[in-house]
Amino acid sequence: MLPDFEEVISAFEVYKMRNDALEKQISLTDIGRIFFLFNKYRGFKSSRIETGKDPEKEKEEGTIKTEINKLKNRIALHCCDTVGQYFFKMFEKSQELYESGEWHNPDEPYIK
Repeated sequence: MLPDFEEVISAFEVYKMRNDALEKQISLTDIGRIFFLFNKYRGFKSSRIETGKDPEKEKEEGTIKTEINKLKNRIALHCCDTVGQYFFKMFEKSQELYESGEWHNPDEPYIK
């Protein structure tokens, strides 16, 4: 499953792998690349017990929940089943816009 790290692939290609995995079997090395992407962007939730309420932390958590809901709505709007499929479609759109001269970076997803 360990991918060849000398072979450089774009974010678009990794999201394409995620999209392809929804419909067909992909190779073990492709699954390994996907896992490395998950690992790179994972988050941690602290298990320590906190005493008292921190208004700044509560505000931040509220903002995070709001942004998660916005993302869920965009995913549904674009008829996607997963976050990976949504980003793949946004990378496809950025590539299309880049080729027509309307987007500055095809390696950056077009978010609308």
